[in-house]
Amino acid sequence: MAYSSAVRIPINWADLGVTAASTSIESGATMMTAEASYRVVCTIEVENWTKYNLVNPHATIKKGELQSSPVLIRPTLREKFTAHKSYWGFSGTYGVASWRIDDGEGRRAVVMWSCPYNFWWHSNYLGVGLAEPATERHRDWFHQMYNEGNGNGLRFVRSRYDKHTPTIRTNDGKFEITGIMGTAHRTRARVIVRPVYEDDLAPNISDALRKRNLI
Repeated sequence: MAYSSAVRIPINWADLGVTAASTSIESGATMMTAEASYRVVCTIEVENWTKYNLVNPHATIKKGELQSSPVLIRPTLREKFTAHKSYWGFSGTYGVASWRIDDGEGRRAVVMWSCPYNFWWHSNYLGVGLAEPATERHRDWFHQMYNEGNGNGLRFVRSRYDKHTPTIRTNDGKFEITGIMGTAHRTRARVIVRPVYEDDLAPNISDALRKRNLI
């Protein structure tokens, strides 16, 4: 008796043009809100290219305030949250946010931001990572992602954003997370959570890529 098993096909995002996928993303309700008029404002937009909801959002802010908190992100939606400096004082905003990818395994997509009040001594920083399945969110993730390296169930990359604006990315073999940030005091970051394999893509994105013979 012959047995067969489905072959999972990886997506080579490095070679694949992402325009078709991007055009399938729609703006959620949070994208309609205006940013606060503070000197230092960091707005983080997160796009969900997977077929799974990004659930159980959580943010830990170390400095500054949240104008809006992260929310659940459904497949093919873009949502945002915004942090800014406190009303008093001469400091910016920094913290970490995460979502659980609702695929039944329990891994979390994690974003770290740091936007200083003064660029004389500091610069904007962005970090993106994936926590191992069943890893609980941790209040020290900001310290780890800003100062240290991979470990304790968290794999991530970070970059400084001053003269250059690189796209950073990491993956854990099933999902990939990418990020890019601006260099100004009032800045935006774009984060994408996307799958490594075609069968985890949101159906709308998969259809759009197939119509263009990209997968």
